[in-house]
Amino acid sequence: MIKDIIIHIRVVRAHGETLVDTVRTDLREELGFLAVFDRAMAGVRVIVDMQDRRAALLIRLLLQNGGKLSNSKRSQFDELTEAEIAAMEQTVQRAMTEAPDMRN
Repeated sequence: MIKDIIIHIRVVRAHGETLVDTVRTDLREELGFLAVFDRAMAGVRVIVDMQDRRAALLIRLLLQNGGKLSNSKRSQFDELTEAEIAAMEQTVQRAMTEAPDMRN
């Protein structure tokens, strides 16, 4: 009986430590993503006036592709000029490099 309780305590302690590590890591990553996304959104809004939903989609696509809008996705944004897309790519790339490193 005591042996079982000790085993359960060790398991609970191990799970608790794993949970704390996971929360710390995931929270840092999420905060880093939000910092980049917020900077990118602010920059995109300066360049063009578009619905938040469309701007968020554009930013997600840019982030997924290293700050560049792939040729296959450009047709989803026919209302944008090449100059606007290039400016938004630069804005997102800048947001990616200027965001604080949340990994530490």
